[in-house]
Amino acid sequence: MIKRIKKLTHGENGLKSASIILIITLFMSNLLGFLRDHYLSRNLPVQSTDIYYAAFRLPDLVLNLMILGAISSALMPVFNRYLQKDDEKRAWHVANAVITIAFIVLTSAIVILFFLMPLVIHLIVPNFSTLDKNQTIMVSRILLLSPLLFGISYLYTGVLNSFKRFFAPAIAPLIYNGSIIFGTIVLAPMYPRGDQKQIIVLALSVVFGALLHMLIQIPSMKHVGFKFKWTADYKDIAVRQIGKLMIPRTIALGANQIMFTAFTAFASASHGTLSYFTYANNIQTMPSVVFGLSFATAVFPSLSTAHNQDDDVKFSYYARRTMRIIIAVLIPISALLILLRVGIEHAILAFSLHEAKITADTLALFSISLVFSGLVPLLARCFFAMENTITPTIISLVASVSSIIFAYFLKDMGAPGLALAFSCGVTLNATLLYLWLRRRHKIIPEKELFMFTAKVLAATLIMSYFVQILKGWTGDWFDVVSQTGVFMQVIVCGLAGVGIYFGLAYLFKIKEVGLIWKRGAKN
Repeated sequence: MIKRIKKLTHGENGLKSASIILIITLFMSNLLGFLRDHYLSRNLPVQSTDIYYAAFRLPDLVLNLMILGAISSALMPVFNRYLQKDDEKRAWHVANAVITIAFIVLTSAIVILFFLMPLVIHLIVPNFSTLDKNQTIMVSRILLLSPLLFGISYLYTGVLNSFKRFFAPAIAPLIYNGSIIFGTIVLAPMYPRGDQKQIIVLALSVVFGALLHMLIQIPSMKHVGFKFKWTADYKDIAVRQIGKLMIPRTIALGANQIMFTAFTAFASASHGTLSYFTYANNIQTMPSVVFGLSFATAVFPSLSTAHNQDDDVKFSYYARRTMRIIIAVLIPISALLILLRVGIEHAILAFSLHEAKITADTLALFSISLVFSGLVPLLARCFFAMENTITPTIISLVASVSSIIFAYFLKDMGAPGLALAFSCGVTLNATLLYLWLRRRHKIIPEKELFMFTAKVLAATLIMSYFVQILKGWTGDWFDVVSQTGVFMQVIVCGLAGVGIYFGLAYLFKIKEVGLIWKRGAKN
């Protein structure tokens, strides 16, 4: 038993086991996220959650600009290349140099932004009252600690993923969300509803969760041979290469964060809009992360290895199989989210009917682009595996600018308008990534892709028809006015929809659905 536990926590994970681990843990993490959002909406008014979510904008921007781009597009491919050459000593030197430089840069940025915070917050939430702006400044200053902790933690994640160790990085978000839930359920209710101290204790819970996110990965890092050594060797050829590779991706991630910052500025015009938008985004993010990002993360080392071995056939196979799985899963899920959106909002959030309706409409407009949101991480990682960060950067910039333009014209619709603008941008992003990628690798012939998607859509439409009928029946079975009744309706209709779709997938020979449960993305 002990050996099995050690193998699970520290052992190498194949593509199948990695996919399973990531799906399960990301699913659990998002369930905890739903629990977090439930108690946030229950214990804090939307004015407070507007401040809370607005305070994240700058820390998230710092993290995305300085770290996340380095991990996905630069550190992993370079680190993995040295592992393929059996040169671990060289790989560890590069990793230590990147971690050291990241610590120096992040610390410097945090100190500078701490003093510039009043000016920046005024630009992010121009329509907030003076009191709300001051509270946002205070909370955002506390949250500035999180990019430093997350920065080191995500670099650990990149190294562990290169060794095909996924368990500790997958568990880390559970610990992080658990810390926030503790703050939401236990600490925040200690103060009167709407008191600024509620937001402060939540911010401290976020920082503590980020610390745990980092600490939980240290044992696995030691197991793969990591020994930290302070070395800011920025002159190293590999470190310089990482720097060059991450610049385009950093620009792309920065553009994406600027897009959300612009959305925040638009949303600051009316109380609640930012909260409604964020709550709906959190719900639609779950399936795109669980069935999009998880598969993309799991397959990325294999894509990188296939490219380093000049094996185009295997590269295309990994990309094609994963793409089909994402399409087969996310299209029916998007239909279920649209059909059950009101019930889902009632079941998760402690909102009034009016607030729930706005959030439900926002969720529906997010859901129309769910499959594209799931495909973007995979398609981008195909480029990263080929050490091409420029193409996805340009495409991401075009998509982000397009979303901001759409949002400007749709902002009067409130949160639903911002969700529609987001959907337009992410759809454009995925489409352009695919069109550019197929010029290098013929991942899926157009005829095959069209026929496959047509089968998935046909199964989804039939499923939707029966779920809609079942909604009417369950409306008589359960007290849909109560939160418990709505929850039961969502569960019954959702499970029935999944069962119907699985049956139709079997009849239509959509084998990818079965792969999730039988073989994952087995190579």
